[in-house]
Amino acid sequence: MAFVNGTTTTSLGLSGSTITLFTYTPAAVHNLLVVFGTYGSDPNVLSSPAITDGTNTWTTVDDIGSNGHSQSLFSAYTITSTTAALTIVLHLTGTENLCGGSLAEYSGIATSSSIDNAGAAHAINSNITPGTGTNGVVSGTFTTTTNGDLLVCAGLDVQNDNALTAGTSSVTFTGRAACTNHDTTNLIQLQIEDGTQTTAASGTQGAWTASVSENILCNCIAFKVTTSGFTGGMMPLLGVG
Repeated sequence: MAFVNGTTTTSLGLSGSTITLFTYTPAAVHNLLVVFGTYGSDPNVLSSPAITDGTNTWTTVDDIGSNGHSQSLFSAYTITSTTAALTIVLHLTGTENLCGGSLAEYSGIATSSSIDNAGAAHAINSNITPGTGTNGVVSGTFTTTTNGDLLVCAGLDVQNDNALTAGTSSVTFTGRAACTNHDTTNLIQLQIEDGTQTTAASGTQGAWTASVSENILCNCIAFKVTTSGFTGGMMPLLGVG
């Protein structure tokens, strides 16, 4: 399993109900593509975000509004069936502003039932002034049941464009610069981090450290990695004996 590449929208200030986020060319068939996106909304009236690309089927994982600020964070993923250029489009049930997103691509992810614990290994949380302590921004906890999961986590500062530092809760996360959108015009910051969880555990969570204590949304998803199907012992020698 490995991080391959990523991209982000030119702005987090896009508007509409059907919005082209970016064009992206996957590096290989069967790789994981995960999008974390944002849109302006009443935190109590979400706009049912969905992603399409004209080829793959995307699954929306989480969607949450920020208490006190009209901005939401959502996630969606697919296992790509092509290496052709894809136009990634966000569909919303209402017309929204301050929209955008980032995409990360990973190799070596299970191509079916990709999210661990029968699809339950993910969480999303609205952090209201969480402070600036280490790992103070969290996704909320969930349980993983498979060793070696890839944890992918997004942090969205909905109040300003202050940078977040990759967390060290559950795993030591690595921030992905290719997926970072530091929008100084609209004062929103969207970042992606990832890490490998060697041993499955309850209480798993994504985390960030904030440089300023303000409203920050956090979403973490645990993806299973591929297995070879060989569990040890001697491989049979065909045609011998």
